[in-house]
Amino acid sequence: MGRHGVAAGVVAQAHGRMPKSDPFISSLRVWPPTAMRLNAEHIEIIAYRVVHELAKNGLTAVDDMVDAEARMNAVITDDLLIEDRLNDEVRDIMSAYNDQIRRADVQFHEMFKVIKARLAHERNIII
Repeated sequence: MGRHGVAAGVVAQAHGRMPKSDPFISSLRVWPPTAMRLNAEHIEIIAYRVVHELAKNGLTAVDDMVDAEARMNAVITDDLLIEDRLNDEVRDIMSAYNDQIRRADVQFHEMFKVIKARLAHERNIII
């Protein structure tokens, strides 16, 4: 399904033109938004703790802790950037279908979660 096909499908479902038994849609759980964006300091702390706990528990050998922390920091940051780009794309899709979404009387945050989950699923992105 194309980029805009996701939003069109969800809007069509809200209008009753698509069966609500869509297995992907029905598999989504609705939960209150709990996303917390991490700042650079939080990422540093998490990277430090992950590296030190792995080394302390003998799960990895680390020769250079500073380098390992920097690499872990980069991995976490890159992962968060992937989600940020996905969020931006969902906003773009939703703005293209703003009128239909409003007419369908669908809550913005619910539609956002459904489109984001479907795009993440299609792209094998774990969010």
